Amino acid sequence: MVISMLNYSCRDQSELIGHAEAEKELIHSWNNGNIPNAWIFSGPKGIGKATLGYRLARFILAKENEYISNQEGLWVDPNSSTFKRISAGTHSDLFTLELTENEQGILRNEIVINDVRRLNRFLSLTSGESSWKIVIIDGADFLNSSAENALLKHIEETPYKSVFILVTHSLDKLLPTTRSR
Repeated sequence: MVISMLNYSCRDQSELIGHAEAEKELIHSWNNGNIPNAWIFSGPKGIGKATLGYRLARFILAKENEYISNQEGLWVDPNSSTFKRISAGTHSDLFTLELTENEQGILRNEIVINDVRRLNRFLSLTSGESSWKIVIIDGADFLNSSAENALLKHIEETPYKSVFILVTHSLDKLLPTTRSR
């Protein structure tokens, strides 16, 4: 389920440069069965945080035959159904939250509580295509205070086998309670 499809490039990228150590940490957590319910990917704009988030989502949601064992990192075959469905924004176990347009078609400058409330239905459903559910908040620093507090409730009560990935350019704009989760 996708709220907005304004940022296609991160969904489509099969390659990621400069995040090998981060990928190793993520794979290590996965292999050890130590997947936290929420990750925050923070850093300057344009360094690949959202791309890393989508790579992690594809990796978790991919079927076993979509991996290629000689590849390192979170690589999933770009020709696989998981990759294509995430790229198209149609994977039923992925919910993406980012800036949306208002009624006049103008891009909002914040993510509002009504956007976050759409998570209720997604999180209440069972997984459809995999055993996991992933929520990517691309631009978590754009959450207004009501939206962030509503999101916090979801993070604190994350359903089994669900992961939140928060992507932010300004970690200090997130509430301390969000950062600590």
